[in-house]
Amino acid sequence: MAISLKSARVSLVVCSLLLVAVALIIALGVIPSVTVDTSPHATPERAVPAFWVSVALHLLAAAFFLEVGITTRGRTVPLMVMQMVVCLLVLLLGYGLTDAAAACLGHGPQMHRTAILLFASAAATCISALIGISVAYLIPKKP
Repeated sequence: MAISLKSARVSLVVCSLLLVAVALIIALGVIPSVTVDTSPHATPERAVPAFWVSVALHLLAAAFFLEVGITTRGRTVPLMVMQMVVCLLVLLLGYGLTDAAAACLGHGPQMHRTAILLFASAAATCISALIGISVAYLIPKKP
């Protein structure tokens, strides 16, 4: 079963948009609240740089999906392997955001909004990775 090339391209652009949205949520919603976290267990001096790395990795993955979505002519083995590697790394980013969200839940009620943002970001990240994996297998072969 294969999907049309146009559907594959649209799906990859959607993946890219989801990852950009997650990067914006982390940069504008999560990092400011983590910076002012007053919980005794909080270590903002270590958490904030980690979140910035996450933002950068999300933007790099988004750029990859966008570039593949715009330029692809069909499935090739090297493209499929690269896409699978990026998707697995994006899944790991999603799991990392889930861990950060769970940690925020232990910092008291003032961090619950941040935890909700992180859980939503993790869900969007994992959905993006699953769409990317599906497209990697379902895109038609290059003619």
